[in-house]
Amino acid sequence: MLDAEGGTWVALNGAGAVARYDVDGRLTEVVEVPVPGVTACTLGGTGDGDDGTRGGAVLYATTSTQGIDLDAHPSSGAVFSLPVDVCALPPLPFGG
Repeated sequence: MLDAEGGTWVALNGAGAVARYDVDGRLTEVVEVPVPGVTACTLGGTGDGDDGTRGGAVLYATTSTQGIDLDAHPSSGAVFSLPVDVCALPPLPFGG
């Protein structure tokens, strides 16, 4: 998934995290998720005032229960919302 700055976000299944890489492929951020089975991610919001500037966005991470010890990680299977400093791309208008 891409953000408004051209960064790529990747869910790290088994690692309990989502990683962000900049346009040059450098790791710039790791956001920890409180369960190991992170399956996908997306960004919501475009920052304060929805003007597309950096800040105020939310990272949403889906998680799985498959192969997870639910006694150790009872929140597995939930969708987590985590604050981040990079905005989502603005939505594309529907063409009809």
